Amino acid sequence: MSFGGGLISAKAAENRRRCPVNYAVQEVKRILAHTNGAERVFFWLAAETGLRAGELIALRVSDVDVEKLAVEVSKAIWNGSEDNPKTEAAFRSICISSRLGSQVKEYLADRVGRLFVPNFFRQSVGCQQRA
Repeated sequence: MSFGGGLISAKAAENRRRCPVNYAVQEVKRILAHTNGAERVFFWLAAETGLRAGELIALRVSDVDVEKLAVEVSKAIWNGSEDNPKTEAAFRSICISSRLGSQVKEYLADRVGRLFVPNFFRQSVGCQQRA
């Protein structure tokens, strides 16, 4: 497209939609086999639920119901700030497997009122640990 007698030209925007990167089941099993504790729960939740990174790091203990095997998504962290998701559709409840529920229950046993975020992610997103 040209404007101004050819002095200004514009190129139509290309479709920049990225294809999601998905791990094969064997790759996920390998990742989980080489992690434990907070990292294992974090990566297992990521793989099983498909939550976005900002949604995962915004999870709180109160967002996880290990009896009903559900995770409530109501917050996301972006650029170090916690906020509501951008759309109504982003508020949702996601079911988890009983095996993951057992792992999460064990992980949460001594965590009350804290962000449900492995320590190795707190500094990268600017979260402070709460007492």
